[in-house]
Amino acid sequence: MTTNDFKVVLTGVAVVGKDRRYGKKDDVEFLPPDTKLEVPFGQTALFRVEYDFPEEKEYGARVWVRDEEFADGKRHSWSFGSNPSGLYNGKGVAYGFLSLLDRGKACTLTSVAIRTNTDPELDDHPHGWKIASVPVNLEFREKDGDAGDADEAGDAPAVSKSVPKGWTEDFEAAKQQAAKEGKLILMDFSGSDWCGWCRKMDAEVFTKDRFVREASKKFVLVSVDSPRDKSILSALARKQNSALAEKYEVRGYPTVVIVDPDGKEVKRHSGYRAGGPNGYLKYLRELTRRAKWPQKAH
Repeated sequence: MTTNDFKVVLTGVAVVGKDRRYGKKDDVEFLPPDTKLEVPFGQTALFRVEYDFPEEKEYGARVWVRDEEFADGKRHSWSFGSNPSGLYNGKGVAYGFLSLLDRGKACTLTSVAIRTNTDPELDDHPHGWKIASVPVNLEFREKDGDAGDADEAGDAPAVSKSVPKGWTEDFEAAKQQAAKEGKLILMDFSGSDWCGWCRKMDAEVFTKDRFVREASKKFVLVSVDSPRDKSILSALARKQNSALAEKYEVRGYPTVVIVDPDGKEVKRHSGYRAGGPNGYLKYLRELTRRAKWPQKAH
């Protein structure tokens, strides 16, 4: 199977509020892909993609839209994504989005890449094949100074409200602790106020005393939340979490990424796993069975 087996056409682009990234798009007015549009900070460029994929049920693919080419020749910071769940096959419609992140700068996006995200067990491209490159003309506006000051408001909680007991959200501190204690770092990337599977994992596994107690013997547990309501995030999380999601190329939620004390990825998995604390602890043992564990500092 090759990229020629996956066909896509970008049929429209629109500017919408960030709350319209997911869900039904029946009432969105899409314009031709090459229409010049301005995307104010806090809003989203939404893309409508028609796909024609192989019919094989065991080999579906998601559709992702990524930033590809900027007029200034530089890369900028983006959030990105598509339909949040399910592997597609046959013919249908998918939606992707791009938004300027807090630290991004105003820029012109001149093309986007459309990729598949296939099953990593079935091919050698776990981050997907690029199957199309499409010209666009989007002017992204950065956050102004007043908005920036508001984002770092003094009323931000000291610790994000979504961090479970026994977890931390300070990744740099976690690296120091992991190096000192000879542990790996388990990062849970979630969307606490919008992702149903994330809430299910939290309720069944990550907030359970047994899991925290046993997992903490070998891992430093780090919560990396990406909620829609940013007011629940601490000032640290507002600065750090989107950068971590970008660095580790997190493309769906929940995603668990296990790294060593230097931040180098060891293992990862995405999606909900049934079985409660005991089942998940067993899965972690299998997942890291061949991992190289760091030496405890003397």
